[in-house]
Amino acid sequence: MQSLQFSTRNAIMDIYLDVRAYVADVFGGNPEDVSLDWNAVGACIHYFDNRRNIQFRLWERSEGHLGIPDMTLNVVNISDRGIKETARSEMTAFVHWLQQTAKINGAIAQVVPAFDNRPAEEAVRLAVGGGDTTTAAANPTLRETQADTITVYPATLNGEAVGYAVETFSNSGFGGRMSLMVGFLPDGTIQDISVISHNETPGLGDKIQKEKSNFIETRFVGKNPSDPAFRLAVTKDGGSVDAITASTISSRAFTGAVKQAFEVWQAWLNDRPVEATSGATATAAGAKKHASTARKAKPQEAEEEDFEFDPSAVKGALPYDASTGATATATTDPDAANTQKGGE
Repeated sequence: MQSLQFSTRNAIMDIYLDVRAYVADVFGGNPEDVSLDWNAVGACIHYFDNRRNIQFRLWERSEGHLGIPDMTLNVVNISDRGIKETARSEMTAFVHWLQQTAKINGAIAQVVPAFDNRPAEEAVRLAVGGGDTTTAAANPTLRETQADTITVYPATLNGEAVGYAVETFSNSGFGGRMSLMVGFLPDGTIQDISVISHNETPGLGDKIQKEKSNFIETRFVGKNPSDPAFRLAVTKDGGSVDAITASTISSRAFTGAVKQAFEVWQAWLNDRPVEATSGATATAAGAKKHASTARKAKPQEAEEEDFEFDPSAVKGALPYDASTGATATATTDPDAANTQKGGE
């Protein structure tokens, strides 16, 4: 029987803990009612109360399970007995939140070596652009209310640092904002990079994704930004990174986001301010993350009706695996196939 990697188990456990927090903070429910059932290729998370029935699965990539991508999410059932519009709004907010949570946890596991801690519990968020540092404990809706932050996720094995996943961004892509997860080894070497989200042009700028080109592997993986021979800028700007053909703007934004991640991470690691591109000015204590954006609906029993929420109706609401770009299936059919994430 196949066993899950430590990193995958911890990523799923982080999502489970986040769902418990969401149930308590947003639904006003009992987190003890959230169940986690493990199997050989992942886990099933289920929450049920007198209004809601939520069930979804998280799967690890494995040849034994048809090559399903890392941290693939399949929403099996989401329903709400309540006001139809209120129920739709509440469930849409939950699916969006679940999307972000699954993306982040999956990306962390992808970009750093195997670990046995829970990086999300030790996450440190640093404001950039001169803003004040804020922790998730002080502001649980940080991801929505303070977009310009860099988050550092330390990964350890047997108490020793094995890497750091740094969630970074650029607002200068051809299609606007892009978000990345950059993995660094303790010596600064780039272990891997995962694209969390982007709006770049299909066939051009979207080649920043691994499944579309070897841009990440050939330009970044194995390189160390502290090496004077490797300058984190596109060649047109005097750097070492060859831009994607006909996609200099996308390449420049991607490279800038990686550079920002390195500088902010190094500043935090050495307890000093960051100069140059990042503008980060402080450090923060580790904090468990969870985002709560939806509001609890006021009970209006007289107008209640059964409502079966269809997550597939929410445009862009379901997570895709950062390593493959596959959008997860939202259906009551557990055998439904994945679809490919679109571009602009």
